[in-house]
Amino acid sequence: MVKYNMPSNNDEPHDIENINTWKQFFEPAVLRPFRLLMMYFFFKILLSGLPLVPYLVSVFNKFGAPVNVEWSISFSMFLSMIGSLSAVFLIPKLGKRFLTLFTLSVCSICYIIIGLIGMYWKNAESITSWTILVLYLTTIFISSTGITPIMWALIPEIFPAKYKNILFNISSACFFVMAFFMTKYYPEFSNAVEFYNAFTICGIFGLFGCIYFYFCLPETENKTLQEIAEFFK
Repeated sequence: MVKYNMPSNNDEPHDIENINTWKQFFEPAVLRPFRLLMMYFFFKILLSGLPLVPYLVSVFNKFGAPVNVEWSISFSMFLSMIGSLSAVFLIPKLGKRFLTLFTLSVCSICYIIIGLIGMYWKNAESITSWTILVLYLTTIFISSTGITPIMWALIPEIFPAKYKNILFNISSACFFVMAFFMTKYYPEFSNAVEFYNAFTICGIFGLFGCIYFYFCLPETENKTLQEIAEFFK
């Protein structure tokens, strides 16, 4: 005997509800904060020195400063830790929007100066190498006080409450995928445009990022989730 399984009428509303749920992922209240976050990820990775981390020994050797490379790397990690602790006190005082614009602009300017000094100021090598090293360590500290911790703080704030859990996971996965590819292909990019030109290009991109965030990044500090959600509608 052949048995036919017919869908019950009770299943139809459930299927329709699932379809409507997926459609809501493409609404402006979801897509706009997701797009903002992807841009934040990109500029955070680009200007925080994350793609350079596996290659820091080579990078510091190219800077040419007469210092122990291993100690320099350890000191950069120490600066990152101090910057992250400072962010705990700075974010409530200054707000996420101001800190994002300030730290991203400072890192961008430092990267541009590193690139220009490395390419065109080669008469005083000792001064040049020390200046470049100090500027790079400055970007490590500054990014740790702003764009790095703020990135993770924004994820649970800007998405609608209904989709917060799944979008948090999707966004985190996108960040690590983006970081992987930008780190993996950094040597090819650096070789293609030359070592110091890579810093200049990243810095110029960072300035465009400042313009983007000036117009698109809302202040979320001391705001309710409802007020933040209204901004993206």
